[in-house]
Amino acid sequence: MIYATEQDYKDFTGQTAPSNFARLADKVSKIVDRLTLNRIDQDDNNHIEAAKKAVCAQIEFELSIDDNLANMDNVSSFTVGSFSMNFGGDGQTFKKLCQEAYTYLFDQGLLYRGVSS
Repeated sequence: MIYATEQDYKDFTGQTAPSNFARLADKVSKIVDRLTLNRIDQDDNNHIEAAKKAVCAQIEFELSIDDNLANMDNVSSFTVGSFSMNFGGDGQTFKKLCQEAYTYLFDQGLLYRGVSS
């Protein structure tokens, strides 16, 4: 399920959605589903609102970094002068979620990994 529309993005950021919004919203919604273990209850307005805000925040974040870093998953090593980076390609999308998006999901308990009674 895609959790945010172009209008949601505009309401959230005050900016017009980018031309590739549908692709980004689909990508980020899938990340949200994975991170929440598909526990977003479609009948819970708080869950839906948190997912929508998380998707909008993440898209805004990715656009602020020009979506370039998001495409560098397979980099295993990169060095320029004293700068070095190493993306192990471990598939941990959790590291890709910006802090604001993470907070929206966390505040609704959607990232909880403990035991329930």
